[in-house]
Amino acid sequence: MAVKIYKITPPAIPSGAMYLFNTDSGVEYEVRFGRSEENILAASIVFGVLNDEFAQQESGEYSVVNRGEIYNVMATISEVIKMYMKEHPRMIS
Repeated sequence: MAVKIYKITPPAIPSGAMYLFNTDSGVEYEVRFGRSEENILAASIVFGVLNDEFAQQESGEYSVVNRGEIYNVMATISEVIKMYMKEHPRMIS
């Protein structure tokens, strides 16, 4: 089984920190990068689902999607990290 990388929508400006992508089943993901207060060259990475259907789950901010796309989602997030690091070569995570 080949892993698929979904089409990534980068930030409007290259130095931006929010990337978006949609899976084949219509789940919209957001990947954000934040800077550490202790070290401005360190980045934290968070990602989550934006679809309203997952907003009311009891799991809070951590939605369980379970659409069989986990490997593709993680491969796409890895690609987003590579894109971010290319734009911010001095950042560490």
